[in-house]
Amino acid sequence: MLTRASLTASDLARVLEQSTDCVKLLDCNGNLIWMNANGLCAMEIDSFTQIADMRWAGLWPDVLQPDIENAFRSARAGETARFRGACPTAKNDPRWWEVSITQVCDDAGRPIGFLSISRDVTQAENDREALRVMIGEMRHRLRNSYTIVCSLLRRFAGHNPQLGEFVADMELRIMALARAQSLFDDDATPADLRELIEMLVTPFYGAAEDCFTLDIPPGLALDRRAADAVALVIGELCVNSAKYGAVSQGGRIGLHWRGSPGELRLEWVEHASLPASALPGGRGQGLRLIGRIVKTCAGTFNMQWRADGVTAAIFLPLSA
Repeated sequence: MLTRASLTASDLARVLEQSTDCVKLLDCNGNLIWMNANGLCAMEIDSFTQIADMRWAGLWPDVLQPDIENAFRSARAGETARFRGACPTAKNDPRWWEVSITQVCDDAGRPIGFLSISRDVTQAENDREALRVMIGEMRHRLRNSYTIVCSLLRRFAGHNPQLGEFVADMELRIMALARAQSLFDDDATPADLRELIEMLVTPFYGAAEDCFTLDIPPGLALDRRAADAVALVIGELCVNSAKYGAVSQGGRIGLHWRGSPGELRLEWVEHASLPASALPGGRGQGLRLIGRIVKTCAGTFNMQWRADGVTAAIFLPLSA
């Protein structure tokens, strides 16, 4: 068995050669001095002599140069820097890579170069893009459905003044749901938590709009994954309240921000007299779905039934 003392430079080189990732050694100026065989294969480079002593950053597209410069800056500060980006192979095949850069020092602690490891994540990126396209199509169809429902309601009302007032009110609620969906058109743009929740609860306002109290400061940004989870939770709680709770009974609902940097903690406190069908034994498919989806985001969701209502809490870690 190998021990620390028996590992030679040749032993370590052979270990790196076996890595399925693209492993590279760079000098202090970022020039290539070595690449493992599997890395050459992944990059479709026939021989290392083709790229020896070349500036490694020069192999990447211009759009990623700021990311690479920031990665080197972080590595020189003693951190392991990471970035993700698209870069074609030497034979111009499109690929996506997840890259790490670490500074290498000698026994005296002096910098002597960098270790860079690139992992081919093309399939994962293609799968993500396919999912984004599918979700975008679903949202487009959903918005069309909202428009069709509003059109049918207007046609149903005809010229009846009483029905017209009802339809106008319902149309405002339906279009509020459509506006909430519009927050998610861009994967890269974060959603403002307060704005998101305002759009989600507005369609459920009754005659008394003070049913909801939002104790949520503005400017709390959520990435797409967290925003989708929050939208699912709040949407389901609103529907349940409209069926059984404060929205239908004229009770009160408070949404409170309890988070800190790097995390989301949101509390829903509802005051209403709940029927037996809304109690824990009647836990429905929607709440079970919430639990599963929040769990995939490394978060938690729980509900506590009180004599005068229900308290629900969602926790999610947030991306940096």
